[in-house]
Order: sequence, then structure tokens, then C-alpha cells
Amino acid sequence: MTEGRRTEPDYLAAIAELPHVRQRFDIQIDPSMAGRPPIEMVASAARAPRRNQPGGDGFDSVWCLFDVEQPQPHPSLMRAVSLARNSDIDVAISNPCFEAWLIFHRQRMSQPMTTAEAVSLRQLLDGTSNKRVDGSLYLPMRQDAADHARRLAERHSTNGRVLPDDNPSSGMFTLLDALSA
Repeated sequence: MTEGRRTEPDYLAAIAELPHVRQRFDIQIDPSMAGRPPIEMVASAARAPRRNQPGGDGFDSVWCLFDVEQPQPHPSLMRAVSLARNSDIDVAISNPCFEAWLIFHRQRMSQPMTTAEAVSLRQLLDGTSNKRVDGSLYLPMRQDAADHARRLAERHSTNGRVLPDDNPSSGMFTLLDALSA
């Protein structure tokens, strides 16, 4: 489930077409959750059937992708993270927003930014003026983005910066890791 209506689904659709992903995973995006607050996404995800539950029909794992939003984080952000943890829902949270993850594909950054600044910088870097993502512009650099996001996560952890103060950051590298396992 993704909070975004265009950006995250476009990126995930491109990921789903990678040969190693397409052969092993069935990525499904729930468009009804686009634009919903993180707590609603996680609550919906918690109701998704799992393969390891009685009946055995459902998903192996369920992921929620959402943004922190800066300068004012989602009011339900921390409740959503807690519910996800207690419901065995995987999350990939981007701070301030998914555009930070896209920026990581093209440039290293460590300075906090607002959501609006991240959107503007992403559009400047890829030459777009909308929320659509052309996967071919990003996927070749996904490992660089993952390495940078991982280093930022380590730095934030070392410095004691936790959500929502871990700006910039993106947990998308954990989703890519899961898809490569």
C-alpha cells in the first residue's frame, strides 16, 4: 500500500518489471489507499490475508510505503509505526517524502528539507514537472540510492536521530533488500 497516487506506484511498477522480481514476486498495489493517512493504510494492511494464517491463502508479506511530511509530520505517524510493528506489517518510510528516495538515486544529501523542497529538487534533477516517475531514469541507480539510504540510516542511528527527526531518510532500501533475498 502506498500513500502516493502516482510517484510510488510508478516506481513500484518499474521494480515489479525487473526480471528477478517478476519471476519471484507478485507486487500488488492497493490504489484505494492513495492519499490516506499512514494509520489508515496500516490498519487496512493489518486486515490483509496472509499465507501463514489459517487457510493459507493471501500474501507472504504486506508493505506500507508512506511519507513523514515536513515541516509538519502526519499526526498519526507514530501510531501507524507502532501498529505496523504489532501487526507484522513491513514499512518503508521516507522523510520528508518519497521524493527523497528518488533524489538519493541522483545525488547524496544529508541536510534536512521540507516536502516542498524535496519535490522541487527531485523535479529539477530529473527534468519533470509532475508527480509521474519514469522508472528507466531511476532503476539503473537503485543500488546507489539504497547504499546512500543505508548509510544515512546508520548515521541517524549513531547520532540518536529517530523518526520523525531522521530527515532525510528512506526505508525503501529495506524493500529492495526484501525483493532481492
